[in-house]
Amino acid sequence: MTNMATIGIRLDYGLKKSASEVAKEFGVNLSSVVRDYLSQIALTKKIPNRKRKITALTDIKNPETLEAIKWADDYFKSGKKSPYKNADEMFASLGI
Repeated sequence: MTNMATIGIRLDYGLKKSASEVAKEFGVNLSSVVRDYLSQIALTKKIPNRKRKITALTDIKNPETLEAIKWADDYFKSGKKSPYKNADEMFASLGI
């Protein structure tokens, strides 16, 4: 068996009750939710779902994605409009 640790968390009773009800709807308990949250932090080296405004593309590391975003920004800043009337038309043109 692996080494296990215990965390004690102090929080408002109403918050615990509300979060427990939501977790129960997903078929898990709060321990599983906290364990998943901490696993995500360890995996990504970031704190997920922080209430903060995203001000830059600093989290995007893929050069191809950054190039595509820059192209789209430049395209629309030039005053050009999308050649598609809606998303369905765009997806149809892509065969999706």
